[in-house]
Amino acid sequence: MRFIILLFLSLNLSATSSDFIKQAYYDSYNYEKMQNYTDAIKVLTLVYEKYPKAYTPNFRLAWLFYMNKNYTNAILHYETAISLVSTSVEAKLGLIQVYQAMGKHNDATRMIYDILQDDLYNYYANSYLVVSLNALKEYKQSLKIIYKMLASYPTDIYFLGQLAQVYVDTKQDKLALGVYQDIIILDPADTKARAYLNQ
Repeated sequence: MRFIILLFLSLNLSATSSDFIKQAYYDSYNYEKMQNYTDAIKVLTLVYEKYPKAYTPNFRLAWLFYMNKNYTNAILHYETAISLVSTSVEAKLGLIQVYQAMGKHNDATRMIYDILQDDLYNYYANSYLVVSLNALKEYKQSLKIIYKMLASYPTDIYFLGQLAQVYVDTKQDKLALGVYQDIIILDPADTKARAYLNQ
């Protein structure tokens, strides 16, 4: 919570304002745990209305709107957060999630490549990139990303799973079978691998 308050310091908060923010965040997280996103948004909106140009309430509201499937407002707040802290990878990743949920994979890939220009091996950006490339059926490029990441994370279940899925989608069943067999060795409880091997 202290870090959240630090992001407001440039606003010269009073002790009362600080307590108000703490309580609003506390309530919003409790509502979120109950999947009551409407009330979580409502209590955070009180903070946003007082500090519309602060990064933290915009970032938090963007996430809550995304979880509530209000993608228009999620985009608005993520874009505001990015405009306030242009180096924020977390806000860019959040915006990517919204684009992907909306099926806007071209917009998602543009944002992802923006992150990768500065951090080529960013795990989350690369994982989201594979999702969008597969959705766009750009399997050749997707495989390049997967191989790149597996070179650094050879036993990573996520990227192995994506590799297997590309093989399934491109009708390379023997290769898919081999990857899923490897996944089961690494994670015997992996549901997707178990389903494929038991079919």
